[in-house]
Amino acid sequence: MHRSSDGGEHSLSLNFTKYHNGQTSITLYDNADGMPYVHATVCVEDELLKDGEVAIGNSLEMAGILDSLIDAKVIDFPHAFIQSELGRLPVCRLI
Repeated sequence: MHRSSDGGEHSLSLNFTKYHNGQTSITLYDNADGMPYVHATVCVEDELLKDGEVAIGNSLEMAGILDSLIDAKVIDFPHAFIQSELGRLPVCRLI
C-alpha cells in the first residue's frame, strides 16, 4: 500500500491482529524503516462489531487513512457509524 503525506510517499505494510475483545486491529508500518506509521482501527468497547467489521479512527493524524484503505481494497466503504468519545467512527467491512 502507498500513501502520500507530509510531502512524501510512504510504502506501507499492513499488520492484522486482534484487540483483547476480539475485534480486528490494523496497524500500518513504514516499509522504509519498519516503524509503525499509524494504527488505523479503534477498539470500541461499548459497541458490538460483527466479525469482519472494523471501526476506523478519524483523528487528524489519520486523515486520509479511510480513503487509502478503501483504495487499497482492504475495506469497503463505511456502512455504519459509531459515536464514541473519539468522535464519529466509520464502520467498514474487511475485504
